[in-house]
Amino acid sequence: MSMHKMFFHSNRNSQYDKFESLSPREHVRFLSRGKTHELPSICLMGFYPNLFHEVLRSFQAAHSYCLIQSYHYALFQYGKTWMSFVYPGIGAPSAAICLEQSIAMGVRIVLFFGRAGALDTSLKLGDLFVPDRFYIQEGTSAHYTGLSYSRPDDDMQSQIKHVLCKRSISYKTGSTCSMDAPYRETHKWISEMRRKQCVTVDMEASALAAVSTHRSIKLGAFFTISECFNGKKWEFKHSQDCKSVPKPKEMLNWASEAAFSYISKNSSCS
Repeated sequence: MSMHKMFFHSNRNSQYDKFESLSPREHVRFLSRGKTHELPSICLMGFYPNLFHEVLRSFQAAHSYCLIQSYHYALFQYGKTWMSFVYPGIGAPSAAICLEQSIAMGVRIVLFFGRAGALDTSLKLGDLFVPDRFYIQEGTSAHYTGLSYSRPDDDMQSQIKHVLCKRSISYKTGSTCSMDAPYRETHKWISEMRRKQCVTVDMEASALAAVSTHRSIKLGAFFTISECFNGKKWEFKHSQDCKSVPKPKEMLNWASEAAFSYISKNSSCS
């Protein structure tokens, strides 16, 4: 397969604001010492730092790119479609920077998956959650939107649900809130989020959705519940000690299938 077919050229990215003092594309070129890097149009972002090596072991024609400083991309084929996987770090600033630089290198479709905490007692450890809205409680999103919330792409979320239903995997939906300071999730704060009908909490989702909307790309997301608030405190279990929690590789497979289904559906409609 030719490089032209494998990748979108970086000059096909959405238009950057002419008033930006530093565009992500310029910054990537600087970090790469003037080289032009390109990624497949589909990028999977998994909040599992050890999953990178699993991708390289598991997928056809997988190889790695250490393109810029701290973000390492694994490139692989799902069917005949090239995708990349990257661990974007912890927290909204790191995830947003990773997404911006990925877009600058040609990414147009992003699907991220990871862990979330349950604020609603109906959610149990290991449940899958497909969010429909992200309430902004982190600081990064304010630089991309004036709204109090951001959203994933509806079609992307539909494909995630389709993949889970096809595998007879149950899931729940609702709003999540993203915040920067997990050790400041006070009882008062949790009560406020519940009043706003947020049923889960994470650290990055709202910022990733805000960036994707600003840059006009498609973004989907799903979580597994890794801890639960019982009304007084958080209850934790190590995922390896709990059979109900999906393994990171399972999450990766579902994400890959959903992204592949999305691009196949949209290719057939074009």
